[in-house]
Amino acid sequence: MAESPDLAGSYHLKLDEVYETEDKLRDPDVLKQSKEQLAEILDEVERKLNESTYIAGDEFTMANVMLIPVLARIVLLDLEEEYICSRPNIAEYWNLVQQRPSYKKVIGKYFSGWRKYKTLLKTWCFVRVINLLIREGQTLLCQGPKFTEMKGYFATVVSSLNVMRRDGMVALGTISTPNSRMVSAFAAKYVEGKILKIDD
Repeated sequence: MAESPDLAGSYHLKLDEVYETEDKLRDPDVLKQSKEQLAEILDEVERKLNESTYIAGDEFTMANVMLIPVLARIVLLDLEEEYICSRPNIAEYWNLVQQRPSYKKVIGKYFSGWRKYKTLLKTWCFVRVINLLIREGQTLLCQGPKFTEMKGYFATVVSSLNVMRRDGMVALGTISTPNSRMVSAFAAKYVEGKILKIDD
């Protein structure tokens, strides 16, 4: 924000949305409603897949690109039985898309076998770090070439929706970053107590 003060208002509006979402997720009624909405969306996908191979026809489209990470997150959180296997068309679709080279390259290598726990741990650590820094009102001043482009970014990274387990409940929220390797490196350094510099 220090580098682009003209964007500060936009950053604060986005942060207000994040706080509002977090507060809503503490409400059991909102969580129940979110689960119901997820089930309704998946039921609609199940119906669509009854008519075609992919969501919007027999060709792989952006609609599929948007759905696959949601399904991958559901599997990562061990909710596959409840949300995927209980819907035969989605289960078949999920098996099909996992065979795609693009899936294996972009998602599969992070979400299969022991790597899924590594991915989940990194996500959990990153979310905790971001929440801590945002809640405390701190701005990151990272040093060194790898972190220069990330200055001020960590205060505004929380964005669109994915399924994530929080305190034993299903919540909705994702982290969006320009470079996930950089973010993972940052989170690891922070967790190990090696973060370069954090100022108020």
